[in-house]
Amino acid sequence: YDEAIERLMLALSMDNLDNKEKQVANHKIGQAFFHIKAFDSALEYLNTSLPFDPDNSEVLFTLGKVHLAMGEYCIAAETLSKARHADEYAGNGQTKEISKWLQIARISAGKSCR
Repeated sequence: YDEAIERLMLALSMDNLDNKEKQVANHKIGQAFFHIKAFDSALEYLNTSLPFDPDNSEVLFTLGKVHLAMGEYCIAAETLSKARHADEYAGNGQTKEISKWLQIARISAGKSCR
């Protein structure tokens, strides 16, 4: 993951990427940081990726998993719910997987959310 992060950061620094490429690079860096449990860094890059496509179910899904891993269950549930709706609309085929993570977030949150 470290090599992927390094290469993607280099690509971002070159200023020759269009918005979609920036969105994808930031998302991939965020995913890599998530996998190595560098959650604060993952949030930074995922939150940078999101404005390029606020309804991107893949970015929202990863962001929800990061919040869940950080113990931010209500934020995770809200984000994963957005991811599920975005996925259903876009037809990306991850709705069942997102729903599983959403259920975990809701169970973990208990009655503490609203």
